[in-house]
Amino acid sequence: MGSTQDLAELLRITSRRVNQLAGSGVLTRNEENQYDLPSNIDAYFQYKYASNEDVDYGREKAKHEAAKRQLAELELAKRNNEVHEGKDVEIIMTDMLTNLRSQLLGIPAKLAPVLAGQDESTIMQALTDEIQSRLTELSDYRPDMFAERDADDEKEDN
Repeated sequence: MGSTQDLAELLRITSRRVNQLAGSGVLTRNEENQYDLPSNIDAYFQYKYASNEDVDYGREKAKHEAAKRQLAELELAKRNNEVHEGKDVEIIMTDMLTNLRSQLLGIPAKLAPVLAGQDESTIMQALTDEIQSRLTELSDYRPDMFAERDADDEKEDN
């Protein structure tokens, strides 16, 4: 058993704080204002380190590990050219579509001299063949296009 001052010294708090904690029911004292030191020290530290949140550290650690795993899987998929950065897709597709636009706009200048004076079916067939040729080029997707882009990015970063 100990006094208010004894408990305050052991807990490294003021006597006034001990009395406040006793008044709020955290600490207990007997009729002679004496404190059972071991049980009150335990009660004080349980009060001091009690969390207002119900944090399940095991669950939080599992979430953290799952997030790390997802990042690792994404990085692996990127290295295997299974997924690509959005900015890389945008740049490559913009280049491809700009090239297609230029080629399509060049068809009249290329074919007009050749098709002058031809009948309608010959003109239609030549235009269809030329447009099909340009669209086939567009469909020639190669995953290595993105790998080349990634290599260029790495060179720029270094």
